[in-house]
Amino acid sequence: PEQVITTSATEGDNVGQVLLAVVKAEPQLLLAVGQALPAYRAQLAWPRVMSAAAAAGTIALFPIPIATFFPLITLQAGLILNIAGIYGYPINRQRARELVGTFAAGFGARMIFQQIAELVPVAGWVLSVAIASSTTAAMGYTAMQWFERGENISSETMRKMATDWTQGIINGLRGLGDQAPDKRDLRKRLQGILEQVTRGAVKKG
Repeated sequence: PEQVITTSATEGDNVGQVLLAVVKAEPQLLLAVGQALPAYRAQLAWPRVMSAAAAAGTIALFPIPIATFFPLITLQAGLILNIAGIYGYPINRQRARELVGTFAAGFGARMIFQQIAELVPVAGWVLSVAIASSTTAAMGYTAMQWFERGENISSETMRKMATDWTQGIINGLRGLGDQAPDKRDLRKRLQGILEQVTRGAVKKG
């Protein structure tokens, strides 16, 4: 019963929810639906951003710089590719990696790490997870604006957004203590926290 979505063909009620449910059940339809129905692109892209941001957090759960760098870049490049496809912009993986570098330079992940580490005393795993998740979410949001409007978000705006989201995620994880949780539990928890701290970033209609 919880999977039943009430809708109206004449009024168009909950059409977006139906589309999201279809894509969730059949992920391979994501790009086709995005290209066919431009009005729903943001609604289709944002859940993908949230999923990637939560996954980024699990990659950074046990931070080893060299070991986590390449999986994070691969995940973020895949996110950019997905968003580009939803908005009808064909790009290759190399171009996606270049955009990851451009967006990351804009909000300065290293600068955020240093700033938060000095101001907020938390377990190392919490800080790493929060920054990986928040910067991936900020990167996805920036890419959506880029492909949808050709809009360049200022570095100051990007940095503030990523910093605010990092602090929100830290607050959500603070009660878990110094011992890192199971990856599956963390990912589920992160998705809930991300929905809260990024609420209002994208109008879901």
